[in-house]
Amino acid sequence: MKKPTKEQLLADIQSDMTWAEIAAKYGYKDDRFLRKLRVRYGLPRRRIYLKPSKEQLWDMIVNQRLSPYEVAEKLGYSEGGWSNIYAYCRQWNIPVDFKPHYEARHTPITDRQKSIVLGSLLGDGYVNPQGFFIISHGRKQLDYLEWKKEQLMPFMIDRRRYDPSRSPDNTPFSKLGCYSYSSIAHPWFKSLRDFCYVNGRKTLSKEWLDQIDDVALAVWYMDDGSLNKRYGTIVFCTMGFSYEEHCLMQRWFSERWGIDVKI
Repeated sequence: MKKPTKEQLLADIQSDMTWAEIAAKYGYKDDRFLRKLRVRYGLPRRRIYLKPSKEQLWDMIVNQRLSPYEVAEKLGYSEGGWSNIYAYCRQWNIPVDFKPHYEARHTPITDRQKSIVLGSLLGDGYVNPQGFFIISHGRKQLDYLEWKKEQLMPFMIDRRRYDPSRSPDNTPFSKLGCYSYSSIAHPWFKSLRDFCYVNGRKTLSKEWLDQIDDVALAVWYMDDGSLNKRYGTIVFCTMGFSYEEHCLMQRWFSERWGIDVKI
């Protein structure tokens, strides 16, 4: 291990190297001795040289879309240095977002994806109070579940979950357990909670049905529809909705699609 002179350590502090790199340069396993040596030499704190200008930080945060964690690492801050970057952003009123999935949360959802989500919400889809969209299906519908997830990328978290509690012993509606995917926290999903739910209950409205196109209708059918081959009829399992909502659906099927349905 080599003890740096005052001039050498000052040059290192003013460089782009991190404290870990400076320590390695002189053969130290950690940087504690060199940090103490900086104080003994009367050298300035390293953050003086690391602090970016307002223009530099704006470029990294807003244009390059780096998180405070990434900015701190890029500038050579030690662990916890992201808090300094966050403080600079507040000081200069720089809009900062360092939650996961930054790019996806700032990406618009396509019309086709909105149709898939709105149709799925009529069926097996769910938006929780925090605004996360969740799709769940049984083992026999795994291909369909994977299709939904792929259609809704990059807004779905690519980690499939399995809930064995939804089995014949616990519910009459699932015989093979339940697989599910959850979305990221996207503002549009959050808005659906208020649009599709009233007092915590999924509630059908004319405004909702007006947005159901052929893609959304197909998804709704794949979720909760069934075909009676003997009679050539289709049944939608809509027991979660009120009688008034069923009357609304009945009029909508007639006016929008020219299909006469019975409740």
